[in-house]
Amino acid sequence: MQQWKQRLSRAALLGLMAIPVGLIAIYLINPRNVPSLDPRLRILGISVYRIPAGDMMPEFVANQVVVVRTAYNDRHGPQRGDIVVFRESRSGYAWIKRVVGLPGEQLEIHQGQLLIDGTRVAEPYLLPANTQTDYSTEFARHVVADGSYFLLGDNRDRSEDSRIFGAVPQQAMIAKVIFKLEPHGAE
Repeated sequence: MQQWKQRLSRAALLGLMAIPVGLIAIYLINPRNVPSLDPRLRILGISVYRIPAGDMMPEFVANQVVVVRTAYNDRHGPQRGDIVVFRESRSGYAWIKRVVGLPGEQLEIHQGQLLIDGTRVAEPYLLPANTQTDYSTEFARHVVADGSYFLLGDNRDRSEDSRIFGAVPQQAMIAKVIFKLEPHGAE
């Protein structure tokens, strides 16, 4: 009986040691190829992200918290309308924007209307008050490179996005927003 208890306790101890070793291995191997050092994203494939500014209003407000998931990028690429977190190459920071242009598409903004391959795209998430300046109402025709996505903020007047830094390569995509928490103080 004593020998059985010793074997059981050794097995339990080995099991407990295997868990952190396994988690460290998963983190280092990074099977999801997440361009982030966040262990929640690399190990679990899910994390939270705080919206840093108002460039995604009205969908999100500054300091609102969202839940993001990485695995969607493994099965298929980002789709038009997805809201994604990505690593912006100039600053190295994680940013959040909406996917509006897919690889190979011809995109332009004319008189405030987003056109993809010459066809108007409905954008019900935009507020007219957020698209008043020339910066928001006109953007010259641009072809999205293969393997890249054109990302825009919903608050077009106040968003630094692909109109400035260009299309974002898929490998810079960290995660997709899957859930948003109500802003603090919201009723």
